[in-house]
Amino acid sequence: MSSELFPNISLSARLFVYTSNEQLSSTEATSFQTKLNAFIESWKAHGTKLDASSMLIANRVLLIVVDEKAQTATGCSIDSMNRYLQNSGHDWFARTWVLYNTAEGSLDGDWEVMDMHEFHSALKRGDLAMDAYVINSTVLSLGEAREKLVQKVSQSWHKQMSVSYTHLTLPT
Repeated sequence: MSSELFPNISLSARLFVYTSNEQLSSTEATSFQTKLNAFIESWKAHGTKLDASSMLIANRVLLIVVDEKAQTATGCSIDSMNRYLQNSGHDWFARTWVLYNTAEGSLDGDWEVMDMHEFHSALKRGDLAMDAYVINSTVLSLGEAREKLVQKVSQSWHKQMSVSYTHLTLPT
């Protein structure tokens, strides 16, 4: 999928995926990325600098990758990153949004957003096709992200959810 995704970092690198509850404007995205880069440049675990980088997709999905060959991202360092994000002025912990694209599976594509429940209902109704692309926020490593960050719905965990919704029957 994205061999260009963090090309100088090991495939075994740990990946954190965050989704904002709103799309950042171009100005907000530039400001946020500048400040985040400064944080990442000083980000440490047990006094050792972490080999990390970040990327913002569609001004709404944040990828932070940490190559843990030299130093593991510890609980305290992960907590510090989460605190930084919590204090950034944006809600990066929104877990109910699905970014999808009906035209192409490129990170540079025009991504639309929908609440997860509405997305699964739209799949069930046939308003969205199984060949639409989604950003898979469940990837855990750079290697996995290069293969599965952008997937067709038919290859993603969303397919299972839309099938589950299809078989739900409500009591009368």
